[in-house]
Amino acid sequence: MRAVAAMRELAGSATLGLLLAAAFVLLSVATPTWQLLVLIAVVGWAMLGWSADRRSTLLFLFVVAVPINLSKALVVEGGVYSPGLSLYPADLLLIALAAWWVGDRFVSRAVIRIDRSHALALLLLGWMWLSALRSDYPLGGMLAAVVYTKFFVGYFLLTQCVRTPRDLRVVAAALLFGFAMQFLYASAQFASGSALEIQGAKITTLGTRLVFDQAGGLSAFRPSGFLQHPNMLGDYLVFVIPPALCLALLGPGVLPRGVRAASVFVCLGGAALLVATLSRGAWISLVVAFLVVAVAGLRAGLVRRGHLMALSALGLAGAILVVALYPQALLRITESDAQSTESRLVMMDQALLIIGRHPVLGVGLGAYNHAAQANIPESFVSVSEAFQDQLLQGVVHNGFLLMAAELGTIGLLLFLLLTWHMLRLALPLARWRDPVYLAIALGLAAAIVGQMVFHLFDHFYADIRHAMLWMYFGLLHALSVLHGATSAGDPVVVQARR
Repeated sequence: MRAVAAMRELAGSATLGLLLAAAFVLLSVATPTWQLLVLIAVVGWAMLGWSADRRSTLLFLFVVAVPINLSKALVVEGGVYSPGLSLYPADLLLIALAAWWVGDRFVSRAVIRIDRSHALALLLLGWMWLSALRSDYPLGGMLAAVVYTKFFVGYFLLTQCVRTPRDLRVVAAALLFGFAMQFLYASAQFASGSALEIQGAKITTLGTRLVFDQAGGLSAFRPSGFLQHPNMLGDYLVFVIPPALCLALLGPGVLPRGVRAASVFVCLGGAALLVATLSRGAWISLVVAFLVVAVAGLRAGLVRRGHLMALSALGLAGAILVVALYPQALLRITESDAQSTESRLVMMDQALLIIGRHPVLGVGLGAYNHAAQANIPESFVSVSEAFQDQLLQGVVHNGFLLMAAELGTIGLLLFLLLTWHMLRLALPLARWRDPVYLAIALGLAAAIVGQMVFHLFDHFYADIRHAMLWMYFGLLHALSVLHGATSAGDPVVVQARR
């Protein structure tokens, strides 16, 4: 038996050696970026293999991978804004996490807990599938429905896997690690003035380099990190900054110094990146999220007036510094936006026309661009034919109007109901007896409110931003359940010694 075991071990080692040798040969002609990505993948696989808690490792890797826009197209149909089906790193980890969860339930025969939040999410998903089946563009609708099903599965698994304070710390560490990756990559892009594009990232060049003619041709490059566009990077920052800000506002006796330092790093580093994105929608959305933190935090006792005075002074000093060192940020507000606002208004007019003709059921999931070709509003005559052709290639840059046009008012109301229900999980804030839970709940809720504001300026068309939104739904849902189970003790972070 020992001889057989030794032979198996030798065969396994030889096979692994051959695979590594082949990988080395293949990577020797690859770009340094791909060599680094493969190294990261190998490290992640090693973490999974060596970890004593594979569930936590899968959870960590999944949360890190969600905002990484590297993909392999599986089914591509239509133009840039037509729904397609692609495979992302997070999808592979989602499959692995789902397989682990199903296997664990099969072995333990544990009861699957479905509550009202799950039911509302399933109701919205069911309506999307019905809309896809009756869509004017059936293939696009089915592909979009598959994508949203993937988002729902991620949401559901988070509600099932985040069950202890340790799980919550794993998620927090993953969000911090993911932000550090985005920060380093986006900073390198900004410093080099180049996208440093990775094969599979599909980074768009539209609107990434701005030239301000009235300022003597001053230019600005807008980084996008591991996301597709600077606006998407800006939206990602609206996700991560509010929870970090709420944690940073906790006193030094509540959190260890390392946790507070990491929170401050996310706030300051995220603010710097947000300026570099020149995303006005992200700026407005983060201001609203900050107001939610300020007003609700004051009432809950998390935020004090001294905090607001310090943050206001820091914001004023930061604004002065930005104008002095990076005047492009001010020019982004004061100068012409190359018809960006005009195009949004014209496309909103078109969306209202489509909604007016299909008010209840919409044109069907995935069919907006198809319907746009046959619904031309009178306002289109105010722009050139070339500009009209460009507008007809896209979708309305307003997530609410896009949903209403495709899913009808029923679908839009279901989405708003689900969002409001998730926000209600954080209310009333007085019920959060542990200050760390309170800070996380308020930060997640403020980030979700910021996303709703951003929906007014961008389309969120079955992309990574909705994956992040559903992930935050899952985290807030899981936090609410966890707090109910541990409100009498077991704080998220052990209090630091005074």
